[in-house]
Amino acid sequence: MGMDMEKKNKGKKLFVFNSFTGLVQLIISAVLIIVCLPVFLKILGKDLYGVFSIVSVIGNLAIYANLSLDAALIKFISEQGKCKESDNDIVVMFLLMLSFLLPLSVLIFLFNDFILLSILSVPTEYLSEGKALLFWLILANLLLLLGKVFTSIVEAKQKIYLTNFASFIYSLIYWGGSAFVLLAGKGLKGVGVTIFVAAVIWFFLVMFAACKNWGRLDLGGLRFQFKASAKKQLKYSTKIYTGSLLSFLYEPLTRILISNFIGIADVGFYDIALRIKSQVLTLFYRLLQPLYPTIAIMKDIAKIRTLAEKLTNGLLFVVIPVVVLLIFCTEPIITLWLKEGNISLISQTTIILIVVNLLFSIPFTPVYCFLRAKNHPEKEVYIQSVNSIVNASVLLIFYTVLGYYSVLLGNGLSIVCSGIMCMYFQYKYLGVLPLDTFKVKLKYILCFCVVFGAAALYSYYGYSISLQYIILQMILVGGVSLLAFYLFKVFDKKDLSLK
Repeated sequence: MGMDMEKKNKGKKLFVFNSFTGLVQLIISAVLIIVCLPVFLKILGKDLYGVFSIVSVIGNLAIYANLSLDAALIKFISEQGKCKESDNDIVVMFLLMLSFLLPLSVLIFLFNDFILLSILSVPTEYLSEGKALLFWLILANLLLLLGKVFTSIVEAKQKIYLTNFASFIYSLIYWGGSAFVLLAGKGLKGVGVTIFVAAVIWFFLVMFAACKNWGRLDLGGLRFQFKASAKKQLKYSTKIYTGSLLSFLYEPLTRILISNFIGIADVGFYDIALRIKSQVLTLFYRLLQPLYPTIAIMKDIAKIRTLAEKLTNGLLFVVIPVVVLLIFCTEPIITLWLKEGNISLISQTTIILIVVNLLFSIPFTPVYCFLRAKNHPEKEVYIQSVNSIVNASVLLIFYTVLGYYSVLLGNGLSIVCSGIMCMYFQYKYLGVLPLDTFKVKLKYILCFCVVFGAAALYSYYGYSISLQYIILQMILVGGVSLLAFYLFKVFDKKDLSLK
């Protein structure tokens, strides 16, 4: 009994430490982006930055050839532990990924002119720089994807803090190095080389971490077990992969459609909003990153149900102050930060993308992890299908009337629809809905109204494009949120427990 309790406490501490290191890594990465992105915009200009953004879509195309094998590997070796079958699975995954990635990378190299000019609509005057960037991005992403074998091992061992450290080093070289080479006049080719160097260093860091924590691989009899291991991993991962492939029809396709139908500069504005969105949402994903291997290990469905219910409701309340701050502080922050570009458009895009995701995506991370870890990966196909189809359809139907704003409408509606589908699956498989009682719903509405009202009142009387306004608004929203949570008794000790 004592050993079980000690094991549980150790697991909780590891969960918290993994989340904490993810948060620290994210904050440092966000600072790097805040410092370096204006350098990109100033030196490249809005059109060439748009080229950087759109070429990154194809540079990352290899990501969609990994068949989500990393997610399958985490599941299997988390459940199996260190054994011969797990050793076989690791080697088989590496070989499978290599066999998918190499042909796709070669095809992109061979047809780079057609891809850049005909699909991405890169202006001919920027073709040479686009080709140089594409070459190095393909090589970098080849390493980043093969490295997922090693990050899967480390995550299965629940030592995510090691991958967080490697990600920090990667971000430091990516952003800091890229800004330096741009200031040195090396252009997009220099940026591409820097990103490749960052990928090489990251690859060796995660490989070292995996080897140290897993130990030697027993490869005896692998050739006899290869087919069975490959079949097992492909059968599970291709269901996840179909959903991941459909996700290509979301943000990457959106960039391509913007480039073809609206303009290359607008791709850059959309990209900036996406990078801000990524930093905000990654804050939550980092904190929740240990959840997937944790659920993969758990066998008691009742405990998973309780965990999902607590986290979903808790996240819906936690995002309230973040949503309110985004609504009232985004434009002042971006104005002070960038000082140039279409500030209004970037601000509106940022608000829509982040707010909708905070309300309809982040709170359903637990059920998403459950579907992936507990033999329902095909449900991701439905979720991503709704996401992609709604987004692309709305954009194509309304772009002639709404122009760029069709992007915001499509992105927003698609996340709302996929969030509703996640709610359905949460109820179907776990029997719980978010804010499932009238009392909890009332608390949520009251908290949101109180926090929003306080921020709106201050904004009405004290709005300005200044650091003082932003800081005071943050203090006000944070303070009122804590007071509202306390008065309405939103959280108690039981809610903060992972039991």
